[in-house]
Parts: sequence; C-alpha cells; structure tokens
Amino acid sequence: MGSPDGYDLYEKVYRNKNYPKVRDNVYALLRANSEMGNPVRIRLAFRSNLTMKQTLELPDYQRMKGFPHEVLFNTDYDTWTGEIRQQDLLEGMHLRPLSKFDKEPCFWLYDGPIIFADGRVGLCGCRDYNAASELVVGHIMEESLINIWQSERVRKLREKFRQGNLPDICSKCTSYANLYLYRCRRGSERRELINLVYPDSTHQSERRPVERGERGQKHGENGYGSGVSHETHR
Repeated sequence: MGSPDGYDLYEKVYRNKNYPKVRDNVYALLRANSEMGNPVRIRLAFRSNLTMKQTLELPDYQRMKGFPHEVLFNTDYDTWTGEIRQQDLLEGMHLRPLSKFDKEPCFWLYDGPIIFADGRVGLCGCRDYNAASELVVGHIMEESLINIWQSERVRKLREKFRQGNLPDICSKCTSYANLYLYRCRRGSERRELINLVYPDSTHQSERRPVERGERGQKHGENGYGSGVSHETHR
C-alpha cells in the first residue's frame, strides 16, 4: 500500500515521484476506515532498505500508526523470472532464491485459468505477466474456456513437473508452491469451489487429504509468500 520512506527513497524504489500522493492517500484511507469503525482490514506493505525499526520511526509513519492496521515488511524480493537483478536493488535489499521444486505440478496451474486482455488464456497470472510463455494454452475467442481448461495441452504442461522437465518460465520462478493446499483438509473448500467453477481442475490422486503423521510442503514455503515478513496487529 505504499511505503512512507521519504521522497528520495520512494523514488529510488518505485521509480516515480508520486510519494506525496501515496502518503496522503494512505493516511486518508486509514482515517476514513477508522471513522467508519474499521470495517476493512488494512495492511501497509513496506519496501525499504532500512531496518523495520528505522522504517517505523520515520516521521511520515508517526501520524499513521495510531490507526488500526497491520504492517508487512519485505526483506527479499522477487526476480520476476530473471527480469530483476541484484544490481537493480538498493544496498540492503536481497533477491529471493529460486524455488525448490517437487515432482508435482505447481499450485498455480490448478488455481483457475487466466484470461489476458487480448483474449489469450494462460495457466499462470503470477509470473507470466506478458502472456509470452508456453503457459498460454488457448484463446477465449477461438475455444470455450472449459475446453481449454480440460485440454490435453494443459494436462501435458502439468505432467512436465512430474517428469522434472519444467517450462522455461517456471524454472526461473521463485513462487513455486506444490499441491499441499489442495491435499490438506483446510484447503478442501477452496479446492471444491474451483472444481465447481472449472470441472476437472484436480486429478483424483490429488484430492485426498493429508493424514496425521504425513509431511507436506505448506503453500508458500518455497516461493509464494516465502520472503521473511514481519506482521504486527494494531
């Protein structure tokens, strides 16, 4: 939601001069939410090369901290499949390491198709932001969405993970998450909702819950949400 790090630091991190507007809008949002009884859960995400303590002591944050909100603090950053390099970051910022892959498909390949602005359909809106990879599997004006989702093309892409033959864009990703979410009991409602909207989203072998004593990678342990974040509730 913006980072009250001061004009110079904000411009270096976000590459624009909109700091005063962002700062004032965040403050106005916090105040309005408070006046309405805090119906909205608000998180402020800081991207800074300062320590968390230094960041929370900045003058512009002082007038905000009295309003209820949560604080997230990034300590590492995504490479965006190799587009961002260490030299692009400020001193004190670090790139997130590449994911450790299991021999099972990525969670994002089952989380619903992505329709891009031009009608192309992809399997990952998380990192294939230009719709320029092999994860693009069809076009909504040429084939129905359900046919694309249930197609052999999609099945083969998922199967590549089991073979250890990852799509090129996936091999550079820091956001891989295995299918733990769909196997655990807590994720069953999400899984069933997606499967109701997009039938055949998950294979039968991937639908069993994790039993007591089994171990599985939790969603986000090696990528999505894997950066160390600090969260404080106010």
